[in-house]
Amino acid sequence: MLEDSKGQPPQQGAAGGSPYMTIEELAVYLRHSPHAIRYWHKKRILPPPFKPGGKLLWHRDEIDRWMNDTRDNKVARRVHHRMRSGV
Repeated sequence: MLEDSKGQPPQQGAAGGSPYMTIEELAVYLRHSPHAIRYWHKKRILPPPFKPGGKLLWHRDEIDRWMNDTRDNKVARRVHHRMRSGV
């Protein structure tokens, strides 16, 4: 059985209250483009995603933890600014 980093079975899609986000959902959550999310993933700036069947999914708690742990990170600062200013 597939499991995420916390040993839990994956739940797909943010619809229905799932904590897992696709690239597009993560882009909306972080207020950046899907292209930026793909770039950050490629450069290993974001936390590693869960990959059920090759689909990239990020857990909301992992993203929130990354945001809090990396405030000195240039990308995280930019994301924090966009989220707070409503840009």
